[in-house]
Amino acid sequence: MNTTTNTEKPPVVIVAAGNNSRFTPLNTRTHKGFLPLAGKPIIHQTLESLAEHGFTQVYIVVSPKDYHTDLFESYAKNHTTDLKITTLLQETAGGMGEAVLLAQEHIQSHFVLASPYYTNLGEIAETLWQQQPEQKECIVLGTHTTTPELYGMLEIDPNNSSKVVG
Repeated sequence: MNTTTNTEKPPVVIVAAGNNSRFTPLNTRTHKGFLPLAGKPIIHQTLESLAEHGFTQVYIVVSPKDYHTDLFESYAKNHTTDLKITTLLQETAGGMGEAVLLAQEHIQSHFVLASPYYTNLGEIAETLWQQQPEQKECIVLGTHTTTPELYGMLEIDPNNSSKVVG
């Protein structure tokens, strides 16, 4: 269900091209976002959520091991949505910055950047989009962790918990 008044939602860039190093030895054959959960790949649930919230353009950055799979074709065959999915190949694990640069030529302005394992990504992206990018240069969604050295860190303004300062 589309709940926002803005009719043109930004494209979504899903980065699923990592080495999957934190998931070894459980899985080395594919990105963890492509593993099944409740009978279907997690990324299919992510795409369903985006479609339910009115997003239409998705760019999925994948590594060579996932580039030639039928994951997205099977999604398109089994779901009638307005999603236009473009798969982009990240030939080497060059990080998230490089993955975003692969999508750069397809993005004109604002966009949502996410990982493939947020099965409620449509809701999250909708909430972020309602923050209206005209007012903000960048909107970042983060979460608290006890091991920030594994994920990166944000410094939050002590006087304004919604403002990242570093």
